[in-house]
Amino acid sequence: MLDNSVKSAATAGNPDEKAFDRVLESVARRRQEFEEKRHVTRDMIDEFKKAGLYRASTPRRFGGEPLP
Repeated sequence: MLDNSVKSAATAGNPDEKAFDRVLESVARRRQEFEEKRHVTRDMIDEFKKAGLYRASTPRRFGGEPLP
């Protein structure tokens, strides 16, 4: 799990903290799967988008809004 300082920074631009928490729990639960596949699955990317996180981690030049 992430410590509170990382979590606070990650949710600073995201109005739906509950959605962030759900995504964070899913990633933690499925991290071995992602490691084995060597990529994050499409369904998880869809969850990132629903929670408003996908654009937060996408470079501005690709249409994202980089956040800490």
